[in-house]
Amino acid sequence: MPNQRCTIPEITGHHGTRERLMMAGEALMGQHGLGKVPLEEIALHAQQRNKYAVQYHFGNRDGLAQAIMDVRFRQIEQRRGELLEAIDPADIHAILTAFIYPLAEQTDAQGQHSFARFMLQFITRDDPIAQIMHPVSAARAGSPTVALFDMACRAIGIDAANLYERVKLFLPVPLGFLARQPGGTDVPVIPPAFPGVIRMIAAALSADTGTDSGGPA
Repeated sequence: MPNQRCTIPEITGHHGTRERLMMAGEALMGQHGLGKVPLEEIALHAQQRNKYAVQYHFGNRDGLAQAIMDVRFRQIEQRRGELLEAIDPADIHAILTAFIYPLAEQTDAQGQHSFARFMLQFITRDDPIAQIMHPVSAARAGSPTVALFDMACRAIGIDAANLYERVKLFLPVPLGFLARQPGGTDVPVIPPAFPGVIRMIAAALSADTGTDSGGPA
């Protein structure tokens, strides 16, 4: 299945003020940190005359960040579901490809991996934001994300708690790789070296540390 390049307006089907604010917020918070960009700067970047545009549409900074993740992960869940159909359940590399590639497909209008930068800022914060639901934690039973996670547990032979800790440890690697890419609409949405990053993470996740309690019953 060919890889897709997805922007926020393409996901929502709208090109209105909310989309412009989400794109501006994603870009600026991805560059400078989720809590370090003044809301009026986001409004200005989105070409809004009202400096309180973020508050009007999203309530506050956390509301904007949550809206960005909600839109992005709606598309990511759909893509994971599509990729899930062709996966060998014993192939951890294929499972991780279906899990991570949809993150790489989330770009801005210039083809930059803006969402990877945004997510990297979110997951590497020293102080978690309690008001923003972590997308993996928010995934519902039966969703493609949960299905891939359960499949990975069985393929590796560890329990969910241990896999979750490993994923938290290694997820910054592909996100950081994407964040450093120059991007562009004339280049492949999946960088040529990215499959090698996935293989490395697959090997790391599958490594026997001697501390895991074994696969689920």
